[in-house]
Amino acid sequence: MKKVLLAVVTVVVLAGGAWYYRATPQAFTQLELLLILGVLIAYAVMVSRHESRRDPVIALRSVAVAVIGVVGSLTLTATPFGLQAYIGVTMLAGIVVSNSTRLQLILMTLFEEVWTGLRRAQPHPEQA
Repeated sequence: MKKVLLAVVTVVVLAGGAWYYRATPQAFTQLELLLILGVLIAYAVMVSRHESRRDPVIALRSVAVAVIGVVGSLTLTATPFGLQAYIGVTMLAGIVVSNSTRLQLILMTLFEEVWTGLRRAQPHPEQA
């Protein structure tokens, strides 16, 4: 456990007792793997839940929109992409996938209700 923590963050002590965290390149490699595995696991869970491969892809499209927003806001505020930002992007991806899945389920339920109502409203050929 200590090796992992040392690989992720290095504490640098400056003159005067000030300190800051400096992210190592290995930390970004591990976080990239974490983000990719998180998205793949979320996709696998959604495939088993929806019993189709198409519906989870629709939900995962929102991650791309979130990444565009992150890049835009970091560029607009001239904030460097550090370790904290990377962890925030990982958390944001989880939240976005969760919310888009909920929205998709709500819309699918509404669509089924409307479709059922339309089918009931159409007369059968035998009745016409």
